[in-house]
This record gives sequence, structure tokens and C-alpha cells, in this order.
Amino acid sequence: MAPKTAKKILKDILENLSEEDLDKFRSELLNRRVVKTSQVQKKGFLVITDVMVQAYTEKNVLKEAEDILRENNCEQAADELGKYLHDPSSSSSGSSSGSGWRLALLLYFI
Repeated sequence: MAPKTAKKILKDILENLSEEDLDKFRSELLNRRVVKTSQVQKKGFLVITDVMVQAYTEKNVLKEAEDILRENNCEQAADELGKYLHDPSSSSSGSSSGSGWRLALLLYFI
């Protein structure tokens, strides 16, 4: 099976947050002033995931999300997300020293 993308990992993490924790996540995301209020206000986890990937890129989005989760004391979700960050073989957003970028390049030209 192909490794999960950063977008899929983030979607899965955000989907499992309680409504209260998702609100805290949304609030902290807005405090970072990278996205506009209208992009995420009263939006669900799918839209927030898309907005974050656009704002931070696939390469950086998981680290930003982990930071936001830790800031809001969502340690269990942050730890789960951290597994993907610290094990490059778990996701296709891993380091450039792996073969992930080669696969992406190959798929781009197919």
C-alpha cells in the first residue's frame, strides 16, 4: 500500500478531534496569521485541512499542525501526528533523502 500523504494524515487527525478541540485548533491557526478568518471560520476538518496544506505546503503542514495541537494541549493527537513526522517511511512527505521525491517526480511526468 502506498504511504499516506501529509494531507491524508492531517485529515485523519483533525477528524478525530472533539468539536471543542477543533475550535481551539482553528483559533490557534488564526492566531498565526497565515490564513484568513473567512477561510476557516465555522469550517469543518476537511476545509481546514485543505487550507493548511495550501498555506504551509505538504512538506511543512504536519509540523505546523503538531505545534498547534501541542499549543492546545491535544497531546494524544500531537503524538500520533509526531509518529509520521519522525518516521519518514510512514508518509510520502518525508525527507528529500528518501525516494519519495523521485516517485513524485516520476508520477508528475506520467
